[in-house]
Amino acid sequence: MEEKNNTILVDSREMEEMRRQVGLLKAKLDRESIVNDRLMRNILASKRDKIDRYLLRLMVLMPFVMVLMYLDFGILFPLSVPFLVFTEVMLLVAGTFIYFNKRLLASADVAVANLVEASRKLVRFRKREVRYVCVGIPVAVAWVTWLLVYEFPHCSKAAEVLPGLTWGCLVGAITGLIVGLIKFRTMIRGINDIVGQIEDIS
Repeated sequence: MEEKNNTILVDSREMEEMRRQVGLLKAKLDRESIVNDRLMRNILASKRDKIDRYLLRLMVLMPFVMVLMYLDFGILFPLSVPFLVFTEVMLLVAGTFIYFNKRLLASADVAVANLVEASRKLVRFRKREVRYVCVGIPVAVAWVTWLLVYEFPHCSKAAEVLPGLTWGCLVGAITGLIVGLIKFRTMIRGINDIVGQIEDIS
């Protein structure tokens, strides 16, 4: 009887030790899971912050571009008032769009927010950017056409150096379009990467 009691006591201690070991293992796995989750969130946040900084640079540059356009087309080569107003309004609308889309991107804080909600916001951000490009390119083409076909030929000061202005404008427009599309593609690829990783871990 006493031997049986000893056996039960030993078995009980072994079970208790097993429970303790399982508890320690579970706690260790939980800690590793938390560390991995934080690491993944930090990586995603770093990618998002890179896009956010790019949009911030565009926002900072926009007022300077508006002033430069006024100095060029309002004073140096005085073009028509409708063209100048259209140019400034176009830049103002672009800057406003960048501001609001940057705010949407900032609200998708993958470092601390719910990842599913952050993913939805990133998808909305991507859709806005695609729409912006689809509208922006035709508007930019129309603006350059208006500038080269009507404004420069009818400006007395521009007429003196019309070939140089025309080629300079064309080269600048094509270069800007190529660089802009490369940046756009890089940004969309970054958003797709973040959304894809969120879907994988959610």
